[in-house]
Amino acid sequence: MLTQDELKSLLSYNRRTGVFKWRVSPCGNVKRWSVAGSLNEEGYRFIDIRGRTYRAHRLAWFYVTGKWPAEHLDHKNCDHDDNRFTNLREASLAQNNQNRVRPNTGNSSGVLGVSWDIRRQRWRAQIWVEGRSRSLGHFKHKTEARRAYLAAKRELHPFFAGV
Repeated sequence: MLTQDELKSLLSYNRRTGVFKWRVSPCGNVKRWSVAGSLNEEGYRFIDIRGRTYRAHRLAWFYVTGKWPAEHLDHKNCDHDDNRFTNLREASLAQNNQNRVRPNTGNSSGVLGVSWDIRRQRWRAQIWVEGRSRSLGHFKHKTEARRAYLAAKRELHPFFAGV
């Protein structure tokens, strides 16, 4: 398991920018003081250290606190590559999900909390609260359904940062 001292000997971390840079060259094609890691398709930065891959936001937490996060870490502003320490907070899975702003990949509407109800020929808005789906109504326009969802999200998801 990676120790905090080992992490600090390999990488520098700027708390204001959230950027990790290599203190030492990890391999021949990566230069010292270059930005560490690469982005995946969801926008998370991953850093390989001695054969193991770490999420940069978890490394940032460990770098500053000396402890691995107990559960999940949430990016308050929903930008997965913004690893400034002030943008990170420990969260349960439910809390982390409350701060989502992007729909799942399979979402046909392209809008979180909104789907097309083929039977009613209307846009349906719904929100999950404490493990249960709650209907917010059916709407003629997708923008109306989105507005209803965001209003409910602000009221029912206390962990939502409102970005």
